Amino acid sequence: MLITGVIASFFTGNLVIAIILLMCSSQQIISAIWYILEAKYIKNFTTPEVRNRMGFTYEFIAGIGGSIITILGGILLDYFNIANAFIIAGLISLAMMTLTLDYMRTRFGLKPEQYRKEDIEFEKITK
Repeated sequence: MLITGVIASFFTGNLVIAIILLMCSSQQIISAIWYILEAKYIKNFTTPEVRNRMGFTYEFIAGIGGSIITILGGILLDYFNIANAFIIAGLISLAMMTLTLDYMRTRFGLKPEQYRKEDIEFEKITK
């Protein structure tokens, strides 16, 4: 988003549209790979009983987060032009991603035996 905003603010014309469409399509390709890896990662540490609850919770929170971001994007567009709104949203996303990656540094990408027991322990599901 940040790069799209910078490109849109400095350049105009049909070339910009082609560049932005190319960037959007590459983002979707990367996102598709992420979703595959994400589903595989979630399933590594779950039992069949917990898997559905984790999947629902993850998708529910992602839906709420996406809705909040969409609303905030609409508010940004009320006050700024599209290029500046993309720059602001890109900077906010970059800051949030940096904080998230810093927090997840010791919690992601480890081998199963390297995780702390409390990070992967689940409550017993009672029926």
